[in-house]
Amino acid sequence: MFGEWEQLVVRLDVWHLMRRFARAVTTDSHQLYGLFMSRLSFAFFEWDSGDVARLQEAKQSEGGPDAHAEPTSRELARHCRRRTRGEEETGWLNQEVLDVLATDSMGVPLIDSARMVEVWSTQRRHLCCIQDPPGVELYAKTGEVTRGGFKLPVFRCARGSTSLESFHLHLCRFIPVRTCQSCGQPSCKEFGHSQLNLKTGKVWYCALRDGISLDLWLARHRAREKEDVQDEEEEEEDKEEEKKNKQ
Repeated sequence: MFGEWEQLVVRLDVWHLMRRFARAVTTDSHQLYGLFMSRLSFAFFEWDSGDVARLQEAKQSEGGPDAHAEPTSRELARHCRRRTRGEEETGWLNQEVLDVLATDSMGVPLIDSARMVEVWSTQRRHLCCIQDPPGVELYAKTGEVTRGGFKLPVFRCARGSTSLESFHLHLCRFIPVRTCQSCGQPSCKEFGHSQLNLKTGKVWYCALRDGISLDLWLARHRAREKEDVQDEEEEEEDKEEEKKNKQ
């Protein structure tokens, strides 16, 4: 179905790529786990320096010369834009994270070396997928706030799991068909599916799951239904005969 959409481009998103790296750690309760995930994010993205400088000036002006002007992660996400670093820089920064955070100061390993080698070797090819597409504006300005005499824009980013899941929901509504739980294809005749209404209920045929032709599948179920009907009739006859004997 999607093969006919010649302009459709499927990319792996950064969040799911990071989760693949996380599967190669020994435990998520390790003291370096949080730092490991934040450094991975740093390896993928960089904040716009102009946006960050404007936010720092606004915080400094708002709180006075002695105020702490370092923005919080929430403030950065609201007032600053991020961009990917490029495939080459992302690659060596990721390798640096894996080398530096392999174990903690006590010698307790954070990373399962053998598993991470396998993950890194297979996921390296996706670094080109997660780069921002050229010419596509991923941020939309939704408003402004004033802090310390500075006007700060409020941004909404199209990147992230929320937008991705919204797209998945849109696909489900855009293509109004039931899908087979066995093969994931639409449950219609064109994709090798059929339905048979029996007295005991509905049964579904899936060509990939059942591995036989539709005609043979129908013949087997109808023969089985016929046998069940005969068994029921014989059981009813036995009950009637038993009642007569008791009388």
